[in-house]
Amino acid sequence: SMSQGSRLMCPEFLESTVRARLMSLVSLMFSWNVRARRVKCCEFHELVKDALGLVCSMGSIPCLDEESSQALRKRCAQQCPDCSILLLDETERCHVCATMYALAHKGGSPGADYSDSRPSAKTTL
Repeated sequence: SMSQGSRLMCPEFLESTVRARLMSLVSLMFSWNVRARRVKCCEFHELVKDALGLVCSMGSIPCLDEESSQALRKRCAQQCPDCSILLLDETERCHVCATMYALAHKGGSPGADYSDSRPSAKTTL
């Protein structure tokens, strides 16, 4: 849903759902090879801790100029009709749908009780 005074960054596409954005991050994080040292419970939370540190450090990086932002955005030429994530030109398979499929077909599926509305402390993958 559109918030008053906001606009979609790519108005030619539908807004990506919360679920799609979260699963995109999960897919990306599991492509990293990091040292497991901060969290003892599981790989997922180790990766979350690493991602949080990276995101926090990105706040101090200077703004991207409009030309750079547009160059990065132009790489997104299509949208997955199933999950709403933006895809690159050369993408043959949606990484978000592949991640959701892998989670759903592993046995005990985190992800079944997923809400596309708002993230909350009770959100599961």
